[in-house]
Amino acid sequence: METNNNPMTVKDVLADVVKVLGEISVPVTQLESIGIPVAKAINGIKLCLDAMEREEQKAAAPAPGEPMIELVPEQTEG
Repeated sequence: METNNNPMTVKDVLADVVKVLGEISVPVTQLESIGIPVAKAINGIKLCLDAMEREEQKAAAPAPGEPMIELVPEQTEG
């Protein structure tokens, strides 16, 4: 998964694993023994990815009481 040129983040690896697991074809006769556990694993990883995303958004948000500065592009006449 990781290449020398492009190291992957934990999020990248987890997203890749979700993709790989989601592409597995399972015969109907094996659905309970293989398909359902794979689906549960996919859902668990997605929950982790969602939690990581929320934490990133929380870390990027200003702290309570910290002034928010909005950058507005300069308007040009034309």
